[in-house]
Amino acid sequence: MSNTLVLTHSKQYNKDLCLTYQDGKITDISCVNDACDSLVGNIYIGRVRKLVKNIEAAFIEIADGKMCYYEPEPYGQPIFIFRQSPNKLCEGDTLLVQVTKDAYRTKRAVVSSNLTFTSKYVVLTSGNTRMSMSTKLSASDKERLSKVAALFENEDFGLIIRTNAAYATDAEIIDQVNSLKDTYKRVVSDSMHKNPFVLVYQGIPDYLGEILGKYEDIKPDKIVTDNRDYYDKIKDFLSTMRPEFLNIITFYEDPYELNKLYGIDSDVEKALSSKVWLKSGAYLVIETTEAMTVIDVNSGKYNGKKKGEETYLKINKEAATEIARQLRLRNIAGICMVDFIDMSSKAAEDELMDYLAKEVYKDPIKTVVVDMTKLGLVEITRKRIRKSLAEQLSKGC
Repeated sequence: MSNTLVLTHSKQYNKDLCLTYQDGKITDISCVNDACDSLVGNIYIGRVRKLVKNIEAAFIEIADGKMCYYEPEPYGQPIFIFRQSPNKLCEGDTLLVQVTKDAYRTKRAVVSSNLTFTSKYVVLTSGNTRMSMSTKLSASDKERLSKVAALFENEDFGLIIRTNAAYATDAEIIDQVNSLKDTYKRVVSDSMHKNPFVLVYQGIPDYLGEILGKYEDIKPDKIVTDNRDYYDKIKDFLSTMRPEFLNIITFYEDPYELNKLYGIDSDVEKALSSKVWLKSGAYLVIETTEAMTVIDVNSGKYNGKKKGEETYLKINKEAATEIARQLRLRNIAGICMVDFIDMSSKAAEDELMDYLAKEVYKDPIKTVVVDMTKLGLVEITRKRIRKSLAEQLSKGC
C-alpha cells in the first residue's frame, strides 16, 4: 500500500493542512494551525476547582478559565505540587495532569494524572506501573521484549512496548526507555518550582504524530511539504525518532502549487459536504447532530438491471467501505447510526456486518461496529481524540 503525507496551506480555508493519501485516495485531513492544534499530550500544573463527589470526579483548571474534566485513575498516585490532605483530593490542590481528549462542542477537555511519554519503540506511563505490549507483536517478539521490559520492573513507572520494537535491538530499546525516564524525571522535578497553569511539557504536534503514531508499523513512502518551517521541523523530528524516514521527505519547490497538484481544496470541500456519491450511483447522506452522526444509504442513480437482495448487498458493501473512509476523513467520533438499504435475508445482514467490521478495523483510531438494532439501524462507535474536520476548519478555530 502506498502512503503519502502532504503538508501545505489552503488559501480557500486559510488553514495549514496535513493530509494522508493511501494508494492515491485521501483518508485523513487535519488542521495544523496553532489556533486549532490539539492539546492532547500536553502536561500542565492544574488546580482543582470543583469536586463532583457523587461520581468521584473533579474539574481541574489548566489555564486561566480553561476547565477540564478529571476522573481519578484506578491505579497509581497523582503527582501533587500542593496537597491539603494525604487521603483525598481537595479543592485548591495542584497536580500534574495531561490532556487525553480535546474539548468537543459543549464537552470539556479531559485530563488524566497518569502521564505518558512516547518514543519510537516504547511508551512510558507514570501512574500505571505495569509492563504491557502491543497485541500485534508475535509470540517470539513478546518473549524477547518481556526480558528487556523486566529490567525496569522496580521503577516508579510502567512501559508499553510498541509494535515497532520488534525491529529494534535490546540496546536501542533500553536507550529509549532511559531517555523517556530522564524526560519524566525532569518534568516532575521542574514542576515542583512552578506555579499553577504552567505548560510543563508539550505533546508531539498532530502532524508529527501522524508519522510517529499512525505509521507505527506502516512505512510512509513519501512526505512532501512546500512549507520550509514544517520541512525543517519534520527533518529534526525524524533525525531523532524515525531516521529511517529521512530519505522520503521532500521539499516541494515547483511553481505549480502543491495544493493544486493534489486537488486539496476540492477534496476538503467534498469532505465537508453532506452528500457523498458512490461509483454505483448510490449515495450517502451524512448529518451530524449534538448527540450523534446519522448516515443514510440511498440507491440513488443506481441503474443496474437487478434489484434483488444480491444487488442491495453489493450497494451496502460499497457504502460500508466509503463509510469507514468518511469516518476517518471527517474525524467523526462518538455514536454513529447507519441506515443501510433494507435486506430481508439474515445471511445478507450478517455478511454486511462482518464486512463493515473489517473495513472499520483499518482505522488507526479505535472504531467498533456495535450491533444492528431491531429497526435495522447499525450502531458504530469511534473514539474521540481530536475535533472533527468541520470544527477544525471553522472560522473560530
